[in-house]
Amino acid sequence: MTLDDTSEYGLAAYDRRILEARADELGVWASFDSYPGADEVPCALVTRALREGLPPARAWVRYSGTLGAAAGLIYEDRPAGELIKAHLRAAGCVLADSVQDADFILAVNTPGRHQGNVQPDSATVDTPGRHLPAFVDGLLADLNVGRAVSLADIAYPNGAEKRLWKLLERVPLHRLAGYSAWNTAGNTLGSAVAFGALAGLVTEHAKQAEAVFSRMVDDALYQTLIRPQVRASLERPSPFDLGEQREPAEVRLRELMVVAAEQLWQRHFAPTGLQLQLGTPRLAWPRLFTGVFPLSVTPPHSER
Repeated sequence: MTLDDTSEYGLAAYDRRILEARADELGVWASFDSYPGADEVPCALVTRALREGLPPARAWVRYSGTLGAAAGLIYEDRPAGELIKAHLRAAGCVLADSVQDADFILAVNTPGRHQGNVQPDSATVDTPGRHLPAFVDGLLADLNVGRAVSLADIAYPNGAEKRLWKLLERVPLHRLAGYSAWNTAGNTLGSAVAFGALAGLVTEHAKQAEAVFSRMVDDALYQTLIRPQVRASLERPSPFDLGEQREPAEVRLRELMVVAAEQLWQRHFAPTGLQLQLGTPRLAWPRLFTGVFPLSVTPPHSER
């Protein structure tokens, strides 16, 4: 049972304590859990279904900072390390005893001390408590020895960290097993865990690339880079209902997204020979929070 947009104190925390007390009474902890999350739950359920009958996938967690596991989060009631344990358990995964024993690397970009809302935040996020260039070096080292790496960026909610995204330009992003940086830390971690846990079962590499690229388009390109530009082009837009400004918002969205997505694909995915077909970007609702970015990735013509 997941808790949406929770914190250390509040009604959600109160409900969690009641549920946990009832679980104690019933003795159901072997098949029960309660933790922060919501929209990513289908990823955990699909992972469990596809891995049914297999040993638990083992994850080795790499943090971007020494104190990453203790980092505080805005929409969760626990530090990052404990949230990661909960999402691994939900997907039927376990922590690996060593990197050599791991089925996948869960690379987690955590804030130095606590998540911030506005980038850059040098007080709580981009502090001396982490070193992003070394984190990216580690990603490259893992990829170069053939490890499956799924990257979860939870330094800020609601999108990727700009500094990390810039540093990732030297990483062959098409080789990542997974990528996630959307909405809450729980949403991001649940998606990244599913990518990693299922990496060893992939048979259609075009579809796997499609899933990873889709997350990059939404989480990094739209949520972090393009959404603020669309908002700035409008006249004091309401966060709840754009009204008559929806049409100009979608025009601007199409102008920016098609170019950005094509550039990302050409730089990082085109060398694989896979083929990208982009649909028409649009808003899911008359507000900027959620975009829809239809796309498909197919094998090279010679493999069809």
